[in-house]
Amino acid sequence: MPTGEEIQTALKNAGFYKGKIDGKIGEGTKQAIKEFQKANGLVADGIVGSKTWERLRNYISINE
Repeated sequence: MPTGEEIQTALKNAGFYKGKIDGKIGEGTKQAIKEFQKANGLVADGIVGSKTWERLRNYISINE
């Protein structure tokens, strides 16, 4: 599974996360995960499982 930093970086690259990349999955990160999930037709539970990561990982290196 991805690290907190990978999740935050991918969410930021996808335009859903505006916070600091600190690796901590706090409320801001969880909200961004839910918004990403809703936008992608996934269950918006705030948890990055295999289906969410399958879509989110496409954004991991866009801006790197």
